[in-house]
Amino acid sequence: MKLASFHVGDRSSYGVVAGDGIIDLGLRLGPAFPTLRSAIAAGLIGAETANATPDLRLADVRLQT
Repeated sequence: MKLASFHVGDRSSYGVVAGDGIIDLGLRLGPAFPTLRSAIAAGLIGAETANATPDLRLADVRLQT
């Protein structure tokens, strides 16, 4: 599993890379888990990504370094 923090449009988010897309966990989990670190600590990464369809194409986001 590859995790990524990224920018899309005028917002920052995080998610899981799935093929040529990304599952936008920041959008799916909302303000209760504002960072990738908070989602990992809550054990939500695996639960939210099982069988999930990507929300965005990797080509449409700018990955953070």
